[in-house]
Amino acid sequence: MITRRRNLVITVIIATLFYLYLLYFSHLGEHIKKDLFTSKLVDNIDKDNGLMDQYEKMPDEKYDNSAEVSIEKQKGILNPEDYCDDEPMVYAHISVKDNSKEVLKGKKFNCSTIEYLKKFKLTKEYKIKQKIKPKFPENAVFVIAADTGYYPPSRAVIATIQKHFGNKNKIILYDLGGIKENQDMMKEIKEICNLEFRVFNFSHLPGDVTGKKIFAWKVFIIAEVFMEYETFFYLDSSIYFETNNFGLFFDMIHNGSLAPFQMSGWTGHSLRHATNNGMYDFIPLDPEVTKRYWMMEANMMFFHRHEETRQIIKWSVLCAVTRNCIEPPGSSLGCPSEREDSPLARCHRQDQSAYNILLVNLEYKLNNQGKKVILHMDKNHPKNTKQRHSTRRGQMTSEKIAHCSKS
Repeated sequence: MITRRRNLVITVIIATLFYLYLLYFSHLGEHIKKDLFTSKLVDNIDKDNGLMDQYEKMPDEKYDNSAEVSIEKQKGILNPEDYCDDEPMVYAHISVKDNSKEVLKGKKFNCSTIEYLKKFKLTKEYKIKQKIKPKFPENAVFVIAADTGYYPPSRAVIATIQKHFGNKNKIILYDLGGIKENQDMMKEIKEICNLEFRVFNFSHLPGDVTGKKIFAWKVFIIAEVFMEYETFFYLDSSIYFETNNFGLFFDMIHNGSLAPFQMSGWTGHSLRHATNNGMYDFIPLDPEVTKRYWMMEANMMFFHRHEETRQIIKWSVLCAVTRNCIEPPGSSLGCPSEREDSPLARCHRQDQSAYNILLVNLEYKLNNQGKKVILHMDKNHPKNTKQRHSTRRGQMTSEKIAHCSKS
């Protein structure tokens, strides 16, 4: 009797274990099917890069895209009224001090200005999800803008590009007025190797920011080129290249030790000295930025395709089409010398001020996230370790720059 009961217990145990065994492998089989599906999808992505966006939005078949909530809403930084058509229209920055956080929010940009974000493909549906390795110098594009008065110094810029980079890199020259009508200038331009000539259309700007000294046109040019090219330099007519040794910048951008947007030399005054306080109403500056934090020149900037770069260009465009942001009331372009006791906001540098605020906020943000990005003021920043270019306002050259005659 005891033996019979013992055999019955053993039989029940064996049956239970067998059932659990089948259940386990049945469940595992489902995972194997999912893994096989995922592997096949990855193979398809390799064959068709157009599937990448779909894959990144589909970690598994249970993902419901309709339930997607923006990062800003998840974190509670922005409120529903801070959006237009589900696009964030309020610039927000988190300042960190002694492990405490402060959320800084600017004024909301007018919903009508979202049309410019759509024009330049800067809305959130164009979020850059892939890490793109810079291919420098072969893929670098050089962008210059000038009118007839600034064409002679722009020739000098082109001459130094040709001297240090050769004739293989694309140059884009934007006409800000009068060049197209000048036969001599156009004859030379048509024979410059690998140069694309474009006429900037000021009518695309809002009427109150069309003045050349407001520099909204410059922001638009940068936004337009960003749509088309992965890596490019924006150059004022004062830039004189002394070398082509900029590869270190792009290596450091790729490894994350530099931000993907870079500005050039020190202006000789601080950011707070040369920025109208009205700009902070829209793009607040991290309060941890000291009074003596340098303002960087916007006469040479380079941009690499990255989500952080898209964000900088997005907010610069919104600022550029908003007169009270790009040039708040009381703005004065001329900057007096700065002394230790100089008051703040003695002058204003339009696009340069905006790019500086956005850049320093980005560098602070990345460091607060533990990414150890080198600040522009740091002595180890590559722009501070070697002279690679100089500023020569009003420069001229007699060198021939038209080397590719099409006749």
